[in-house]
Amino acid sequence: MKGKRTNKAWPRRITDGSVTIPIYEVKHPTNRSGFAYVVTYSTPNGTKRQKFADPDKAIEEARIIASKLAAGRIEGSEMSVGERDEYLAAKRIAGNHPLISALEEWAKAKEMCGADLLIAAKAWQDANGQGRKEITVAEAVKGFLRDRKRSGVDTKAGYARTLPRVAASFGETPIHTLTATHLKEWLHAEFKQKGQDHVHPSTFNSHRKRMATLWKWCRDEGFLPKNAQTEIEQVKTIREKSLEIGILKVSECAAILALIRKDRPECLAAVVLGAFAGLRRSEIHAQAWDGIDLSRGILSVTKAKQNTPSKRIVHLCPAAVQWLRVCPRDGELIAPSWGIDRLRALVIKAKISCPNNCFRHSFITYRVAATSNVEETSLEAGTSPTLVFKHYREVVGKDEGKAWFELTPKAVALMATSEHLRIAVS
Repeated sequence: MKGKRTNKAWPRRITDGSVTIPIYEVKHPTNRSGFAYVVTYSTPNGTKRQKFADPDKAIEEARIIASKLAAGRIEGSEMSVGERDEYLAAKRIAGNHPLISALEEWAKAKEMCGADLLIAAKAWQDANGQGRKEITVAEAVKGFLRDRKRSGVDTKAGYARTLPRVAASFGETPIHTLTATHLKEWLHAEFKQKGQDHVHPSTFNSHRKRMATLWKWCRDEGFLPKNAQTEIEQVKTIREKSLEIGILKVSECAAILALIRKDRPECLAAVVLGAFAGLRRSEIHAQAWDGIDLSRGILSVTKAKQNTPSKRIVHLCPAAVQWLRVCPRDGELIAPSWGIDRLRALVIKAKISCPNNCFRHSFITYRVAATSNVEETSLEAGTSPTLVFKHYREVVGKDEGKAWFELTPKAVALMATSEHLRIAVS
């Protein structure tokens, strides 16, 4: 079956004398078997890799390379006694490293550093330690997630969506052998939705960011060169389109409030906290009544979105307080888990405009218009001033902002002549 490991004895290692050439099996969706076989070896110009679809051809090539490196292209029969002694001494100094490769590396380093070669090597050692340790991608993912959990980081919301797939695809491949080009192509192929020509920019960027955190951890742990940009960091992000926000008109909000109060009162608090407090869908469904102090007009967000301020306070406008006083309290939470989804379906069925995330988008838009205070609005909404400036400023006027937060139950009842309101309450 394509993509299923046929032999668990990977990586293979081909040895000739003191030279060992590893062969790694990696996932490769375009090959018939679902795998490719990568021969990896060191040269003075860096690590070289050759990829084969056939494992036997990869093994054959690895044997040829190992033989050449072990021989060093030096024929002992042509040497004098002195030359042979010198050669054997050089072999002892080179140890397990191919002699020719060692000399070529030395020559290149000498060319770059001149008389300061040892000084440069000492400076590198001081910055990077004794040298790079080797770790496979699967081992790196396991170690990284273990460290994050020990630090109290919730890995389920983000890393768990990306890193297990990285480990499944690259498994026993040493992480230092993966190139920026390889990682970029994998991101495009792995996260492209079925039926789509390209991966969505935000999806690509989110997974790349999580992988970059893993690669940086490997660098800090000594598995990648220190003080150097990692390969995944060299993969450029994809430019994302500007956020398209859909907001409600003041009359549409009034119509929705009237409709939900009449037909779905158990969801009324969800509308109120979305429209007048700017809570996200997940935050609304997790909000507890005991986090709302109506006497002081303050709401403490029960469970804020990850990577946003965990302790967020929203000052409730008088209209919000009045609406919450008439909301039924049937349990610990302000609304059922399906509240927002069910009420949106009801609103759309009533032919009232209700774009995605329109309650939160409307809150931020009208709040910044009413107060002209971007910093305060961003704090209450749990977002950044940069996003507020970019997407929400100068969308509606100050008078409209004021009218939004004056939509009390009494004001909504007096708006019965509104076209949308007539539709909603009919």
